Amino acid sequence: KLTQPLEQLGPTLEKLSNMPGLPGGFPPPTPQPSPGVPPINPIVTGPNTTPEPPRRSPKARYEWKGCQNVGKCELSGYNKPPLVILSLDGFAREYVDRNIVQTLNSYRRMWSKSRQKYIHHFHQKRFLIIIQFVFDPTISPVLESMKSTKYDKFFQGEPIWSVYKRKTGKKANCLFWVGCAYNNSGYPPDVAPAYNQELPFRNRIDTVIDWLKLPADERPGLITAYLHEPDNAGHYQVDEEDVDEKLAEIDDNLDYLMSRLSEEKLLECVNFAILSDHGMQLIDKTYYFQDYLNLNGLITAKGVVGRVYINDKNITVNDVADKMRCKIDTVKANTRADNPTRKHYSRDSRVGEVLLEGRAGITFY
Repeated sequence: KLTQPLEQLGPTLEKLSNMPGLPGGFPPPTPQPSPGVPPINPIVTGPNTTPEPPRRSPKARYEWKGCQNVGKCELSGYNKPPLVILSLDGFAREYVDRNIVQTLNSYRRMWSKSRQKYIHHFHQKRFLIIIQFVFDPTISPVLESMKSTKYDKFFQGEPIWSVYKRKTGKKANCLFWVGCAYNNSGYPPDVAPAYNQELPFRNRIDTVIDWLKLPADERPGLITAYLHEPDNAGHYQVDEEDVDEKLAEIDDNLDYLMSRLSEEKLLECVNFAILSDHGMQLIDKTYYFQDYLNLNGLITAKGVVGRVYINDKNITVNDVADKMRCKIDTVKANTRADNPTRKHYSRDSRVGEVLLEGRAGITFY
């Protein structure tokens, strides 16, 4: 409460502003943190310091980090550690550089010196699954989706669970992995639930943990599990933030997985591999087969590699290829026989007779 008129306060304020130790007047007041809220420490950067990347997933805690006990399993019955393979669909290499999925960084540092497992796969020319849609008239008269086909014969390579069971006689479980439902070798997975994309990632992780906790004679020695993100977000993204949000969700779920493994003391008792099947590229141009080809007698397969199958004996390969060659500056048209060996793309008829390849960002429909 003022005890004197405002006009009489001027000289007093001027004297206070000129007091020793206060050059230039009053300093700005120092903000005081609210009760119970820790102060914010500034990030100091310099030649020998690197700021922590931004936390996009506030739920992740990474409390399982550390390598002091790596490789020292304390549980009995795990003399031969199970192998868990987790696939993140469409996880592009550049996603790692966004520093959002911090679990991968910690995972990489934790295992780089203790566990290195390699998973061998077939080149497409041996596995004979070319892409999501395949035409093989010796099996089906129509273009078949590999997600829903009823024909086992499309899967001619031996999957990893079959090799494992055939060579060890032990159990292998498969959670939503492509090909789980097909038995072309006589060694199908022991457990392979029907695919359900609506099943939350947490439930899938809990399923894997439950399998790992089974008694030794019931426990699978190989587990393959699949998560459909960030592929879904990548295909339908409006901007980069859409993918970033999904990467944060993946980080949260991977942290949950590692935390569950740590809580159950399984972290040191299993071999664990994370992989992805492909990357992601924003599409900015679509070319339509019908704009360049008479589609009568042809079967086309859409994608970033356009494929044309000839389903009429009166049509030759050159009839089709010549209509596409040198017609679009940024698109190459190769016949199956001409396709460069370095691409490891099969000489098998399943790839189609004519292959269209555009610059990054082009797709064919």
